Amino acid sequence: MQKITKIEKILNGERKTMKLLVCVGTNCHLRGSEEVIRTFMEKISKLNLESQIELKGSFCMGKCDIPGISVEVDGEFIENVTPQNAAKIFEELILPKLSGGK
Repeated sequence: MQKITKIEKILNGERKTMKLLVCVGTNCHLRGSEEVIRTFMEKISKLNLESQIELKGSFCMGKCDIPGISVEVDGEFIENVTPQNAAKIFEELILPKLSGGK
């Protein structure tokens, strides 16, 4: 029996859908949350991850005191997300979580 890698499991749809929330409350909206959502949507589409990542906007997430826009991945907050670094955040912090990375 062959070992199935985590990536193969993802490609075969064996992983649950990741929940990716981006705050669209007033504070985050003013900081550019719409552009962050657009960047995440482009990355998800480009990598054909629509069936694996559920991207949603959320009303205020109560994290207005953190720098940047509030982003939550499967219940874990990511700090310092901005329109300028959203693509890098997606590639380095969000995408690895699909394969079980931290």
